[in-house]
Amino acid sequence: MAPSVARASAWKAWKADWTLEETGNWVATALTKRYIEGAAHEAGMSLTPAQYTAAVNAFFTPTVSLGGLAPWQYVSDPNISYAELDGHTVHIGLAGFIDARPVLTALFGPCRHWILQVSEVVEVTFGSAHDYLFSFCYAIPVFAPSA
Repeated sequence: MAPSVARASAWKAWKADWTLEETGNWVATALTKRYIEGAAHEAGMSLTPAQYTAAVNAFFTPTVSLGGLAPWQYVSDPNISYAELDGHTVHIGLAGFIDARPVLTALFGPCRHWILQVSEVVEVTFGSAHDYLFSFCYAIPVFAPSA
């Protein structure tokens, strides 16, 4: 299967995790709700119902700043750096964080204070446990001393 066909097929499967319909009136799944509310919380925002609905619609809308991808696609391509089993605990490491400003701007509008980074989302099933893992963190700007 060609890479572009494989990616399109994977995104179609992932989209079913994120939304319940494709009619333009997106119905958020629990994953979408958890992700958008988590992003808003970490960015120091609380969303009104209207803002939440707008964020859900923006989450599924392709955006020029994301190379034509919708935000859900941007965070649905996880790169796993390791997975290890330690007794009854599984540790999973994502390969890196991405600059979340384009995604947050697409969801909530521009804000110059965002220096938030986000991991990609990974779906994990282990035994009878199933979850989606992701995290947010703040990038700490490094300033060089002035000469």
